[in-house]
Amino acid sequence: MNQLQIVCGCLIENDQVFIAQRLGKDAGLWEFPGGKVEKGESQEEAVIRELEEELSIKAVVLKKLCTIEDNTKDIPLIVTAYACQILEGKIQLSVHSHGTWLLPSAIDLRTFHTSDEPIIRALIDFMTAESAEIPYQVLNKVMSRIINEVRGVNRGFYD
Repeated sequence: MNQLQIVCGCLIENDQVFIAQRLGKDAGLWEFPGGKVEKGESQEEAVIRELEEELSIKAVVLKKLCTIEDNTKDIPLIVTAYACQILEGKIQLSVHSHGTWLLPSAIDLRTFHTSDEPIIRALIDFMTAESAEIPYQVLNKVMSRIINEVRGVNRGFYD
């Protein structure tokens, strides 16, 4: 049976994550924005494209969080989640009814599809683990500085 490759972007900013409420099928459930990997593109390219299409932002991938199999749909899904940060733009919803920023610990698993639980756990582990190869707190500071440089917010990297 064919499997569909899906990516989702867990946007992180100021220790909070962005979640969006679905429209259409599964309306009312919350999710991390994303979609199908198109032929000829990498998963990282797909998540960046999907975030631009769904939220009108340019994003950068920080880290692959996890890959899960979701066999609850008609077609089995392979979902790969990425921690991302906004590089440019302000979120504008196009395929979701609502969006919000919140602390990962405030995510209510009951408001997500059950298959998203491992993604949420991987995200929380990434954001709280100090033993990681590059702890999130360090990565966040470095990436924030780089992103601010790209945006032109700070003129000196070592100020």
